[in-house]
Amino acid sequence: MSIVGLALNVLCGCFAGPLALPFSIVGLVMANTESTAIAAGRRDPAGDGNARAAYVIGIIGLVIGALVLMLWIFVFGVGIWGALGSSTNS
Repeated sequence: MSIVGLALNVLCGCFAGPLALPFSIVGLVMANTESTAIAAGRRDPAGDGNARAAYVIGIIGLVIGALVLMLWIFVFGVGIWGALGSSTNS
C-alpha cells in the first residue's frame, strides 16, 4: 500500500496527491502492525526489513501527499479569493 501511495504521488504528480494519502496511511498502519508482530515473535523475523522499508516509503508518500494537498488548498484558496475579490470590485 505504501508503494501505491508513493507511486501515485510520483507518477500522477499534483493530480493524485490527495488520493494517495489514504494508501500511504494504510501502508504505515500495515507496516507498523507487521513490525509489532515481528517484535512479539508472531511473525518471521526475515520480514523485518520489508516492514521497515514499507514504513519509510509510507512516510515519504504521506509527506509528499500532504505537501500536494496543501498546494491544492493554496491554489484553490487563491482562486476563490481572487474570484470573490474581482466580483466585488465590478
